[in-house]
Amino acid sequence: MARLIPRHRWTEVFHVTPATILRWHRNLAARKWTFTDRRRPGRPCTRRDGPTGGQFLTAQAHAIIACDFLVVETVLLKRPYVLVFIEHGTRRLHLAGVSRHPTGAWTTQQARNLAMDLGDHFAGLRFVIHDRDPLLTSAFREVFQAEGLRNITAQPTTTCHPSTESPSSQARSTNTTTSPDRSSDHVTQ
Repeated sequence: MARLIPRHRWTEVFHVTPATILRWHRNLAARKWTFTDRRRPGRPCTRRDGPTGGQFLTAQAHAIIACDFLVVETVLLKRPYVLVFIEHGTRRLHLAGVSRHPTGAWTTQQARNLAMDLGDHFAGLRFVIHDRDPLLTSAFREVFQAEGLRNITAQPTTTCHPSTESPSSQARSTNTTTSPDRSSDHVTQ
């Protein structure tokens, strides 16, 4: 509609400015997402024999791929979930898929798609790290086991070393992105 009306007449036609809409959205999001219970996540690190988590990740970075879900807040406060994989050695991000209602079967299919897309590149990987999300089912883990990768389940909210940050945190700080064509252009219901 803005293209049909000359710009000098916008104030007559549009009674709401973009700044007003942004302010309304900030207020709406603030009312929906109140974080009054701000506890510090994680637990203290414990020492054990062998390398620490950070030492392991540093030594094996070229052989690790990790996965996690990102939650994206849309303008209308809808919450699509994004399944991402990140190669620790190259920090290359793979967008596996986007869904408003992910299921275990959907997640498993995204893992199969990733395995097919990476093909021979999977040979250089040895570990897949993921959290205890119930959507990452045994069938999901079997996809990686069939490719010769060892599944490592991350401890809940571990904060022992900065290099052990979640893949979603790493995804926010990386610029190198790879996304499979068949899953990045649509949102499933």
